[in-house]
Amino acid sequence: MDSIRAFRRLLTPILARVRRVVMGSVIKIVDDSGDLQKMQVETIGRSVYDNIENFGVFGVASNPPAGLDAIIVERNGKYISIAIGDRKYRIKNLASGDTAIYDVRGQIVKLNADGITVNDAFGNTVTTTNSGINLTDKNGNNITMGESGINLNGVIITQDGTMTTPSTITAGGDITSGSGKTLDTHMHEVPGAAALVPPPAPTPTTSAPVA
Repeated sequence: MDSIRAFRRLLTPILARVRRVVMGSVIKIVDDSGDLQKMQVETIGRSVYDNIENFGVFGVASNPPAGLDAIIVERNGKYISIAIGDRKYRIKNLASGDTAIYDVRGQIVKLNADGITVNDAFGNTVTTTNSGINLTDKNGNNITMGESGINLNGVIITQDGTMTTPSTITAGGDITSGSGKTLDTHMHEVPGAAALVPPPAPTPTTSAPVA
């Protein structure tokens, strides 16, 4: 028993030192104006630390809101943040090898085996795949771009410029074909019918003076 007590006495200051070196905390304030982002955090033991440097990850920048969890460690007498996260916002069920960028608004950029998917906070979606690109807005309008051309809500435009539509075409002006014919002036000849010839202009007449 004496040896166990002695071991515990020896281990207690070591554990206390480890607890001071690596601590869980909650972000209170973020200052994102300087060369290094600095935070004020509150540890699980209710201690408040100011000017905690958050180095972040190269190529990714964020301003974490108050309330997120942060792991801070001591380095040369100063505390720095090495990880920030939150269970509430974490993206779940990513496949092996997938990467996602997200924010507190629910906006997501996901890189997966099929391509890239972008979802904004308003219900608009952009998806890229091996076949092409698909854009759908919050109103249900859809544009698909692929090998066969572009599909705009059912209107097909092929790569050679041919357009097919399942609905009515309404033009604000005249429509001209490649041969120069226009819808406003073009007339079709009816087989078996006489050609439409405009009537001759009336011949002016003069009346003899009345005696």
